[in-house]
Amino acid sequence: MDLANLGYEQDRMAFNKPEKMALTFDGRRFTFRQWRDRTNRLANVFSKMGIKKGDKVSFLAYNCHEIFEVYAACCKLGAVMVPINFRLVGRELIYILDDSDTVVFIFTEDFRESVESIKSNLTKVKYYICIGHEKKYSEYAQDYEDLLAKSSPVLPDYEISENDPVSLVYTSGTTGFPKGAVFTNRVLANLAAGASEWKLDYDDIFLCVGPAFHGAALHTSTTHLMMGAGIVIMKHFDVKGVLETLQNEKITTVFMVPTMWEAVASYPAIGSYNLLSLRVLTSGGAALPDKTKHKLLTAFPNAELNEFYGTTEGGKITNLRHADQRRKVNCVGQIVGGMRVRLVDDEGNDVPAGEVGEIAVSSSQCIDTYYKKPEETARAIRNGWMHTGDMGKWDDEHYLYLVDRKIDMIISGGENIYPREIEEVLLLHPKISEAAVVGTPDEKWGESVTAYIVAAAGETMELEEVLAHCKNNLAKYKIPRAVKFMRNLPRNAAGKVLKRELVNR
Repeated sequence: MDLANLGYEQDRMAFNKPEKMALTFDGRRFTFRQWRDRTNRLANVFSKMGIKKGDKVSFLAYNCHEIFEVYAACCKLGAVMVPINFRLVGRELIYILDDSDTVVFIFTEDFRESVESIKSNLTKVKYYICIGHEKKYSEYAQDYEDLLAKSSPVLPDYEISENDPVSLVYTSGTTGFPKGAVFTNRVLANLAAGASEWKLDYDDIFLCVGPAFHGAALHTSTTHLMMGAGIVIMKHFDVKGVLETLQNEKITTVFMVPTMWEAVASYPAIGSYNLLSLRVLTSGGAALPDKTKHKLLTAFPNAELNEFYGTTEGGKITNLRHADQRRKVNCVGQIVGGMRVRLVDDEGNDVPAGEVGEIAVSSSQCIDTYYKKPEETARAIRNGWMHTGDMGKWDDEHYLYLVDRKIDMIISGGENIYPREIEEVLLLHPKISEAAVVGTPDEKWGESVTAYIVAAAGETMELEEVLAHCKNNLAKYKIPRAVKFMRNLPRNAAGKVLKRELVNR
């Protein structure tokens, strides 16, 4: 194939720099040779299970080194990794595992009870593999390390093409159900090519601290690995732990969402850490508040700050580079290499500078399809352009400013939350007749979820009832932080709820 593949690049690095550190996690270090050998063993495990090109391998875990072994093994076989949001609960997990047609389900001991509670509903999963040292799981699951130990590190060649899918990353949809964005070798390779913004080399060390089930943290990490840089993985975000890791591992590049950056930059003892190794700071997922930006520029005077705007489906779209940070306010920067961007009106015509239009992108970083959702695909990709649903405008220097986001979408702590999914869950409760969910400003999280509820005739509800119902049906980060009971919801003449009116109350 003409384009890079994560598995091929792993082999290249294992040949060029076999003893160079590739992955560090929880005190364990793996060279590129060791990472390659473990990946080959895992790929042989999958092959013996009968896993073939296009088969899905789901992964449920907090951040760990195994996710990158699974990803590379899938790339080498032509299988497809499905990283699952570890915050999801039963019904949400069942949906993704079923919708993705998962054959192999890999999980860590942290999620043993969750997996056992839904196992009877998973009719398509054939193999369960558990990662952990205590081995407290049932006999239905095979042990990850035992399987690797019995497998060969020599992997036969498999025919891989640039259009073969390699990962299926689920992103929330306006229908209330997540959509699986299909990443191919071509997309993954072009995401790696975007590393020119960081000017990566073999000596770089990246800190993976954002959740690796997200496309941003996952593909930023694989980009570094494909370019020959090493990565240090943290299981969870912890401010003190981040600062200690930045110092002790001599981290050079790091990506975090604004809420993480605010916590790090505001840490009282930040001045006591040696952070001079850092050369690139990257923020994304939401707008970086000016106060946070000022703290970062002060706390990391030797590092360059980058603010990316991108989408799961469209890749890295624009970047506000370090030189522009102080002169461009509330700006997401200029178009990155390999990306074409238009701002269009409802008829698809380009709008002039200063006017608001929908952001549409075309690039080899863009996905071609949503898994098993042709109508959703056709709605998003029109005439070769991915329509993001985000609204923006150019200034006279061709810098992009976001004016609004996808209709009604809430971004809380870097997580995309779609109100309709929460509304549908609320309406499952027999005491609720109407529900509307909006995002409200939150100093810590950027936005928080607020639910407006109309009780069914003759019914009364308490806050605790609503929250208990949500807890049983939604991931924690989607649960409303505020609930307001109303007699009725404001609607227009067509019967549509006027959510902006709710936000402004």
